[in-house]
Amino acid sequence: MLTTRDVCRILGLSQQRVSQLHRSGALIAIPDREGRLRFDRESVERYSHDAADLRERRSDVAARRRAEREEARHRAKREQARAAREREERQRYEDDLRERMVSALESIARSVQK
Repeated sequence: MLTTRDVCRILGLSQQRVSQLHRSGALIAIPDREGRLRFDRESVERYSHDAADLRERRSDVAARRRAEREEARHRAKREQARAAREREERQRYEDDLRERMVSALESIARSVQK
């Protein structure tokens, strides 16, 4: 059986947080004759492992979200580059078309003058 202070030291939590965990049922404790709580070592170890697993899952989720944001940024950059290439291509096509139209009109104008 562990004292509240022992549990605080093991879990790295405040006495207030340990009390909250006890009230919520996450940690099992039995009051001694003086009314002080004595915590079950297994429940403390189980909570410690569960908390570590939760931190690891949160870390994995955070890493995955960072990777997704990075991929989204790369996708946006690729899309911007593709859109810029399409604009340039469209501009070249329009310029070429304009040149051919001008050339055709000049040719017609020359043939009419003859």
